[in-house]
Amino acid sequence: FVKDSLVPLFDAKHTVKLHNFVDEMHKNGINVRHLGVVRHYALPYSSQRNGMQDAILMEMTARVIKCMLRDKMREVISQQKSLCQEPITQLIIQTFNSLLSNTEHHKIWPLIKEKLVEKFWNPIVGLCGLEPEELSMAAS
Repeated sequence: FVKDSLVPLFDAKHTVKLHNFVDEMHKNGINVRHLGVVRHYALPYSSQRNGMQDAILMEMTARVIKCMLRDKMREVISQQKSLCQEPITQLIIQTFNSLLSNTEHHKIWPLIKEKLVEKFWNPIVGLCGLEPEELSMAAS
């Protein structure tokens, strides 16, 4: 079903802007949890990796980071006894620093890759949206 629904999205006559790609997926009845499958099937339709696969990977990564941050925020909130926003603000700052820092970089990105596989794995088609070379990088 997902593969058949993708053809209109990647058809040469139907140009999809990268910023509204998720909206187009919804219009075609494709749930965002299938982004990994969408990314896999986008390759034949993209000319020399025209950015579509990279944009889909960025969307997948942003969703994983958002889920990780929400989980941490729930944990911090459950440990708090007041409604102070400072611990949440510090958590957000720490998360962004980890994502952008050269020293913390090696700690958080392998976890993000692991979560990408976990979140976007589709057992029916056996795909997660990462290419074999990206998966091998995730293991190292």
